[in-house]
Amino acid sequence: MSKYADWSPASVFGSTVATSMVSTAACRVERQSGPRTVSKSKVSPKKCDPTATSLPQDDSTRSNNNEESQEDKNVRVYKDARVEREKELAALLLLQRQVQVWLLRRQETLRIQEVQRLRKELRHAAASVIRESYRRYTKRRTIGKYLSEVGKFETQLSALLQGCIARKRQMEEVQRFVAVRRQHEQLQKDRKRTLIHDWLTICMKTRRVKREEQLARAHSKLSGWVRRWTLRKRLEARVAAREIEKQRQTHRISSAQAIADFYRVCKLRYRAKAELLCRRRCRN
Repeated sequence: MSKYADWSPASVFGSTVATSMVSTAACRVERQSGPRTVSKSKVSPKKCDPTATSLPQDDSTRSNNNEESQEDKNVRVYKDARVEREKELAALLLLQRQVQVWLLRRQETLRIQEVQRLRKELRHAAASVIRESYRRYTKRRTIGKYLSEVGKFETQLSALLQGCIARKRQMEEVQRFVAVRRQHEQLQKDRKRTLIHDWLTICMKTRRVKREEQLARAHSKLSGWVRRWTLRKRLEARVAAREIEKQRQTHRISSAQAIADFYRVCKLRYRAKAELLCRRRCRN
């Protein structure tokens, strides 16, 4: 990635940490390379051993020994410098490798985190899309069910309205027929009543006329027969009056009985309704 391209070990780990890592890498290289070999110059046992007896030497021998020791020192210093450079180079290479490995791991971690984040966002987006589609599907299904229920209700309502209209027409026809029949019966009763009344009046008038004529004709002839006849007529009238009174009495009794039965039925209905209301209240 671009933001990790210019990273150095000192900027990544710090100067102190980089120095400690360099020293650690140098120690590892030294351990791997083995103990350091130091070249020793050939020295005579008499020169190394201080207890040895000193022999007389000339100037040429001393100068040769000094030159050899100087060359050995130069070689040793060169070897030490080369070993140090190799150690520093190895430590720097190791540090660079570690930094590269760390950067690769960091990039891999960031890539994995980015992939996980993208997968999470994708899952959230898919879940939201699924929820939205399911919500729309449920809404459409609910609307369809509601419309179907509304259609069924409208059909049922139209059927009920048609039935109510037909029933109302039938009831109106029945009521009209009952009213017409009642009027016809009332007219028949009125006609019968007027007819009977007229017939009775005519009969009474004719009887009165006949009676007056008979009385007028028979008054002169037979007063006794007239008295018996009048008595007989009176008795007949009384009997008729008694019969009429009996009929009226029976009619009054039957009317009173019907009224009493009606009031008794009404009272029983009222008691039953009150008991039903009391039971409903107790049950509630």
